[in-house]
This record gives sequence, C-alpha cells and structure tokens, in this order.
Amino acid sequence: MPMERTVDVDAICDRPLQLFVNAYNAWDHMRDHGLGLRKKGEEQGWGLLLPALQSELVAGKLQDLQDLARATNLDPDHARLGPIYMQFLNSIQQGVERASRLNWYWEETPGSNCRWSTFGHEGIIAHLDEDYVRTGYLPEHDSSKWSGSTGDACFRLFQACLLRVQHKYNRAVKSGRIENVQPALVTVLQSGLTEAEWASLA
Repeated sequence: MPMERTVDVDAICDRPLQLFVNAYNAWDHMRDHGLGLRKKGEEQGWGLLLPALQSELVAGKLQDLQDLARATNLDPDHARLGPIYMQFLNSIQQGVERASRLNWYWEETPGSNCRWSTFGHEGIIAHLDEDYVRTGYLPEHDSSKWSGSTGDACFRLFQACLLRVQHKYNRAVKSGRIENVQPALVTVLQSGLTEAEWASLA
C-alpha cells in the first residue's frame, strides 16, 4: 500500500519526498521505534512527542501495547495503535521539514546508505534518499539522560539525542562519507543550544 504523504524539503532537494517506502514500512517503523520493539527505551522518548503513546505509558500499558502491535498488521484505524501511528508520522514529517528549513542536515557521498541526514528540533534523526524519507528515529534510548525535575524534558531529550548525532556525524567524517554539511548544523553540533534558543525554534 503506497503512502499518500510527502515531505517538503526545498532546501535539500528540488521535489517533495515520500514519507517511507510504503504504509507497511511506515507501520513497521512505528512498532520498531515508536513502541521500542527494536531498541528498548526508545519508546520513552517518543512518549514525550506522541500524546497517545504517553497516555499508554503513564497507564503502565507498554507491554500490552507491544504485544498488540506484534499481532497487528497495518491498521491506521485501530482504536489504540492508530492514533500513535498518525502522531508518529506527523512527528517525523514535521521534524524533517523543520530540519530542512533550519538547514540542519548533511549530505553523504553517492553510494552511502543514505543521501542526506537531518537532525530535528525534537531530537529525531532521519535518513533520506532522492525519493524517500527512509527512516526516522530517536538515537538515544536511555531515559535517564532526559529524566529529571528541572527544565523541559523535551529539551533534555533533544540534548541527549544531539550527543548521539555528534558521534554519528564524526564517524561519517572519519570514514569520508560526508560530501557537504550545512554551517547551521555545524554550529549546533559544535556549540549546542541553550534551552531558550531551542524553545525559540518551536
């Protein structure tokens, strides 16, 4: 089933990209990343971004939700999984589009696993090629990195993911995969953002 959703990335390429290869691929990403079936703990970060998921986490329903997701194929109208799925797609689309507007992306050499990588205000890293947004995920899975009683938890999630993206970018540089990087992203990678600076970008 094709995805009827495109992502506007004018700063990156000259046409919109399709969000995921197809709807089944998008659903699998929601299960693997949004619900933490691939990386335990990633779902805690997504809970800060997806209200429908946060409600399930607060109610202690994660295991039940994961079991349900394992047993359910693509079903956007599902009473519990459907809202999480739609919010997951919205979050990745908005994150990639904002990263494009902010010029928070780098370009990799032809033949790499992706053509562009974006880093979003929410902490989401996404990998793009000439046709698709191939994936979007939170690179930090340890919720202790953003839990606490002071400041904005979403900002702490952003900071934790930024550290992971710095490492990913440095590895790509060392392996010679970086063809071009936007100065705006270099500034963020090198200097970070204060909470006030981060909030101003929302």
